[in-house]
Amino acid sequence: MEKSNYHSANWQNNQCTIIKSLGNGRLCVPTRKSFLSALEACVDALTIYHYTLNNWNCTGNGNEARNAPDETKETEKNPDHSEMLCKLECDSSYVRQLLNDVKNEMQEKGTYTALISLINRTAEKEVEENNIILNDIAAQKTVEDLKKELLQETMENEQEISGLCKQLNKLKEEKQEIELKIDRETGYTSAWETAQCEENMKRCNITLEYLRTSLEDILILKKNECRVAREIDAFLKQNIAFNVKASDNWDNRYHREMQMYTDRNNQLRETIESRRSTLQELETKFRERQEFIDRYLAEKEAARVLRELEEHKKQSAIWIQAWWRGVMVRRKLGPYRPDEKKKKKTVKGKK
Repeated sequence: MEKSNYHSANWQNNQCTIIKSLGNGRLCVPTRKSFLSALEACVDALTIYHYTLNNWNCTGNGNEARNAPDETKETEKNPDHSEMLCKLECDSSYVRQLLNDVKNEMQEKGTYTALISLINRTAEKEVEENNIILNDIAAQKTVEDLKKELLQETMENEQEISGLCKQLNKLKEEKQEIELKIDRETGYTSAWETAQCEENMKRCNITLEYLRTSLEDILILKKNECRVAREIDAFLKQNIAFNVKASDNWDNRYHREMQMYTDRNNQLRETIESRRSTLQELETKFRERQEFIDRYLAEKEAARVLRELEEHKKQSAIWIQAWWRGVMVRRKLGPYRPDEKKKKKTVKGKK
């Protein structure tokens, strides 16, 4: 993937350098003439090539097919040969038409913008194809990851199934051991009873009833043991069915909980994103209001300083006025002079 990105970047850089080298698509008069002569030579060569392809498709194949049947068999086996020839013919006609358009434009206007626009279109198409390839690679990678997860889940399920099968085999072995034990016990008791009967039948007829009762008791014990074995078998089967059902329930619960947890994680991601957006909005509002508060406090502080300055000026003026009044009172100046001095001044003035 990194290599494809590197190659696509190199290709785009090469295209950009080609387009920059073309410039605005206008040539001077001497280079225009040489360019037109080169275009005419290319057009003539392409017409000859197109003519040879048409003649080879129309006549050459038929003659060669008559003279060489082995070659016709090979062409039948390879049907892409004719398609390749058709494509070569179409491509040659397209290139010839393009060169004619460029030649006409060069003759009329002295530019070759059609060629530049074609290069731009091919560059854009190549970029789109590279993007599609990169998306395909990313999709293949995700598919491989999903396959690995599926393989891991199947391995875990197989391990659980193998554990349950081992438990089932163990229970079957225990059942077989119990059945063998019962068979041995019943065989032993029956043999012992027959031996005792043969030995004691002639000796004492009195103990016959006792032996019959003991035989009945043993038979009842055997029936009880058989009944117990059947109940154990039924219990084991029921327990096995319960375990199988429980394993299915646990598997279903596992899938449900996984889906529930994924949904919950998605919901939590959405809530986190929404809260992040609201947090960003609150941060912007906080910054705006904090700026407003700072401006308000600065204005308030400036008004307070101005007010204190005015009060200081006023208080200083009051202090100066008070000091001056005190000086005038102490020195008896101005309106604070005594009346005698005033009269003397008035008399002197009259003289």
